[in-house]
Amino acid sequence: MTKRSKLTKNKMMMKQSDTPKVDCCMCGQKKATYTTLIPRKCLNKSGVSSHRICQQCWWNPKTGFALEGVKHDCPGCVKGLPLNTNQNPDEIIDLTEDYS
Repeated sequence: MTKRSKLTKNKMMMKQSDTPKVDCCMCGQKKATYTTLIPRKCLNKSGVSSHRICQQCWWNPKTGFALEGVKHDCPGCVKGLPLNTNQNPDEIIDLTEDYS
């Protein structure tokens, strides 16, 4: 193993253990916050403490949140799940464009 790959592996391991974990509002598994996505409607409604969806649930080709025919209401809001409270506002990156 090269020195560079060893450093990268160590950084990844440290990042995974140091980051706070949140529950996916679709599957319920605990995931690191940097691997989860926030539904736009929930972000607009709840702000930083919004529900999170893990990448597997978001991009699943059969039951994913990102599919065209799926209703895009936040599954966490629909289920009445509590909002996440340990959020860092610096983590939110808006990847959408507002065409209003």
